Amino acid sequence: MRPPADRAASILQTFNRFMLICAPMANGPTVLVTGGAGYIGAHAVLALREAGREVVVLDDLSTGIRAAVPADATLAVGDVGDAALVADLFVRHRIGAVMHFAGSILVPESVENPLKYYHNNTAKSRALIAAAVSAGVPHFIFSSTAATYGIPEHSPVREDGPQRPINPYGTSKLMTETMLPRPFSIIGLMKSLVRSIAPNTVTPNIRSQSERLVSSVVIRPVGGKRSR
Repeated sequence: MRPPADRAASILQTFNRFMLICAPMANGPTVLVTGGAGYIGAHAVLALREAGREVVVLDDLSTGIRAAVPADATLAVGDVGDAALVADLFVRHRIGAVMHFAGSILVPESVENPLKYYHNNTAKSRALIAAAVSAGVPHFIFSSTAATYGIPEHSPVREDGPQRPINPYGTSKLMTETMLPRPFSIIGLMKSLVRSIAPNTVTPNIRSQSERLVSSVVIRPVGGKRSR
């Protein structure tokens, strides 16, 4: 089990590797972290702030905790599917990168209420992607899940293994993965994928949710080779 500090460092390492691939701006972009008051998002925010990055958190606080957002990060309380709000944040804060963690994550609930998951995880992600493309935001990192693989044929699961989700949660995330490459490749932007699995402990003052960042993160520039 990796300590919380190491998990936060992995998130930052993922971001920095991605930024190197994408020819980062001299002073680094302001990063919009959706779901930044939740477990994974809050760790990403902490790591980004420790690295000196300017951070804007977008969270509706339906499951996230306001106190998990550092005082030196800007918190915008709202819905990631609110196109007008997102567009305003992109312009007002000169957003140069998006880390998208917002969404619903409970597998049993997804089975009971699949439309909620297709709306929160797929439709709203589509709105965020559209806003990022429209604003020309050059960097986009999406937090997906190992649930897209369903019941894997092999363990450990290979990133390029068959994706056959067995519940609406996994399906909703896979649909977003499917949406990502085309719009970004059209305008020459870059996207990356982060997968998360299994519960774990958390940094003090950040409550536990149901996912943690895996140590092996995939960075795949559009039109290029996967980096491991």
